Amino acid sequence: MKKLTLLLSALFAISIAQAQSVVLCGDYDKITGVASDVFTAWDISSTGSYVYTVYSQDKKIKDALTLRLEKKNYSGSYEVYGTYAFNNDLKNGLNWEMFDLLFTEEGDYRVNVLGKGDAVLASTNASIAFAESDALTDSSEINTFYYENAVVTFGKSVDNEILIGESTVFSLENGTRKISAKLEQDENLLLTKLYVTVTLGEEVISDDVYDIPSKDWNYVTVPITVTKPGSYSVDFYSQDDVFISNGSFEVE
Repeated sequence: MKKLTLLLSALFAISIAQAQSVVLCGDYDKITGVASDVFTAWDISSTGSYVYTVYSQDKKIKDALTLRLEKKNYSGSYEVYGTYAFNNDLKNGLNWEMFDLLFTEEGDYRVNVLGKGDAVLASTNASIAFAESDALTDSSEINTFYYENAVVTFGKSVDNEILIGESTVFSLENGTRKISAKLEQDENLLLTKLYVTVTLGEEVISDDVYDIPSKDWNYVTVPITVTKPGSYSVDFYSQDDVFISNGSFEVE
């Protein structure tokens, strides 16, 4: 009987542990809170990156939640690195909550979600490292070879990253044509500025510069306006005058 009682107690403890969880993820459903792209190892930029932290439980959340971030020190012990309050509205009746957690340093971390009386409701571990591309801090190391897989495409417009009416042949409408050019690659472009030169034969049609908000972007879209038929060439350069790629299109 004693063994049965211990077994039931152990099973009850396991069920309680499974009912509450916290994960680090790349995205989550804004209605249900279901996390996707869940990982325990993350690459961040040299300036820091945000990672979604989603806590969930079986029942509705009734108490304020706190996130306690701990980092492993040189002796292998975890020390408190930061404490943050979840912005959970207790009136919404949800059984999940998200916190957008900013990591700025490499290391091994433990993420704890605390409830009433600072009781630990759920924990998970995370390994944080700087992305390989951010090792290229010296701009002299970033040359055209880094952009060898960059792709240039054109379309009539762009909607939420997607080119609309993608083509290499366009027609003038009332003597003009607006085109969207998209530059992308798998790796981060590492751009702070993008220089775009459009030529028609030997004639320079436009020579523009665009500020890029983040080096983490792996694609950029820019507008191009032309008023003449012909074969156009578009050159892309970085802030360090490094040639990135070239594309061309026809206007009839």
